[in-house]
Amino acid sequence: MDNQVNFGWWDLIKIISKELDINDISYSYDASTSLFVHGMEIDMDDLDIMVQWDCFTKSYDLFQKYQPSDISYHSFVHYHFYINGLKVHILGSEQIDNLAEDLERVRLITTQGDVIWSKSLFFYRRHLVTDHPMVQDIDAWIENNKAGVEVLYGNKLDHLYAYRGGE
Repeated sequence: MDNQVNFGWWDLIKIISKELDINDISYSYDASTSLFVHGMEIDMDDLDIMVQWDCFTKSYDLFQKYQPSDISYHSFVHYHFYINGLKVHILGSEQIDNLAEDLERVRLITTQGDVIWSKSLFFYRRHLVTDHPMVQDIDAWIENNKAGVEVLYGNKLDHLYAYRGGE
């Protein structure tokens, strides 16, 4: 994987996370971005961020400086914009109304001390079909990082493992 691309994505993640946090917008990195911020090797074509429903309009106003697309209302409400050629995709849903209590949302801290909120790997493990190519990668990552997983997920770990059938 191209380290320059990874560096660009990490820079973008830090910028967006900081802007969302400073403006009290609850969010969670989603889809392939969630796997990426957990440290998995994955190619991304955009940065996927789910924002809490009552923060969606505020996020759209915040990112006007990046000339976002119009808001689209297909399945999820969403819009996108670009920073340095990298696409940022912001999603919202009326069902995403309290991220603070979402047991599938975890707080990650980068080696530089930046805080990032993301969906858990267990969420994707549970929702991917058994023969999806990422299932083995996620299982291997969890197995190879057991100590880190226990520290990262703490008291949520039993809940998350229960969803995997008690593994």
